[in-house]
Amino acid sequence: LIEFLFLCNQDFSNYTNLLTKKEFYKAIPFLTKQYPHADVKAWFFEAFDINDKHLKTGAPKVIPKEVPQNTSLNDLEVLFASIPWRELKHEDLKDMYEFVFETDYRRANIEKALHGLLTKLINRVRTRKVDIDTPAQKKALENFYKKIELALRHICAKLLAENDLAKTIKFMKEILLAQNYCGGKLFYVATDQYFQICENRTENPKEYIEICLAEFRQICFDLVVGRQPDGTDVHVTNIALFEIGKKLGLPKAINTFDDPCLGEETDDVDIPCIEDKFFEEEYTPYKIVTGYLLPTIETDAAAGEHYAALQKNHMPKTWNDKRFVPMYKDLAQIPKGIDRDVKARALLKEKYDIEPNPLSTPEQVIEDERRDDYFTNFVYDSQSKRSYVAVTALLEKIGVLKCIFH
Repeated sequence: LIEFLFLCNQDFSNYTNLLTKKEFYKAIPFLTKQYPHADVKAWFFEAFDINDKHLKTGAPKVIPKEVPQNTSLNDLEVLFASIPWRELKHEDLKDMYEFVFETDYRRANIEKALHGLLTKLINRVRTRKVDIDTPAQKKALENFYKKIELALRHICAKLLAENDLAKTIKFMKEILLAQNYCGGKLFYVATDQYFQICENRTENPKEYIEICLAEFRQICFDLVVGRQPDGTDVHVTNIALFEIGKKLGLPKAINTFDDPCLGEETDDVDIPCIEDKFFEEEYTPYKIVTGYLLPTIETDAAAGEHYAALQKNHMPKTWNDKRFVPMYKDLAQIPKGIDRDVKARALLKEKYDIEPNPLSTPEQVIEDERRDDYFTNFVYDSQSKRSYVAVTALLEKIGVLKCIFH
């Protein structure tokens, strides 16, 4: 039946009561092998939808109001002084030239020019300078600059503690470039840099993957907004984030502020269109798996490790029972006693060629071996090209995707 649906390109929705999810998953390797030149992968993802519940996960909450003691905006000066500006290569600074120089490109002036930008930035934040696009109301203006200051002080404390020159240079370039733009741009850069530098990754595998997906949602959103008329305008981005950012679970949704330009320059921002295109063109099951997660877990070691751990945690309880049930039966035959574990480990090594971990119980050794077997033979089996199926199955288990079959 599944082969028939594939060959006839039939709509799945008419057959949801005739097929089970398990049967559908099992058919994909067969179809891939039987029809190597057909696009089985794209067809496979037509059976999945986005589970809206997961949009509430992964995105950061708020910038903490408490900052490390003995920090101030003056720490920006300390960070600036730690950078050997005159020793940096031309390629490292080429994107700065148009802002710090007009016609004078002499390297001797680079540090002085950049420091001038920093001085203006610090004064701007400290004096709560009113610009054409900053909130006009006093309380809103204070809240606007308070978030910028909190972000900058957290960043300074983090970078000074880590003493990472490459990170410091990247941050300083971003924030100095933002000084040449409107208040909205400075707000976005400061808060965005905070989440990039200060938000530590969780070691919980599920939460780690959820954070990765939240970051991908932000990328998708930025792509969709960028294709709108005036989509590169910070105010267009701000109104879109304000309207649907939290609904879509975007990391930058908390970066919205009381923008006086809302309702002026952005009356024609088509929010329903942005939301539709977000789900129809960018944040789709196909792109989540093949365009983002698979490349990420293959190139990012940390993401790969968390993905592997999460897959093993969600291994089917009956995985490869044919191999592992006899092991448990053999263990059950060993009499209880002080040397029971010693005999059990010896049995696993001699009969099943499993090297036991001396710190684990024999039962745990078998369970670890089963998880490794599951990961090796199903989760990442490049020969049968099933890796995208395994990723999709996992995302369904943790509530990211929904399969139309039951």
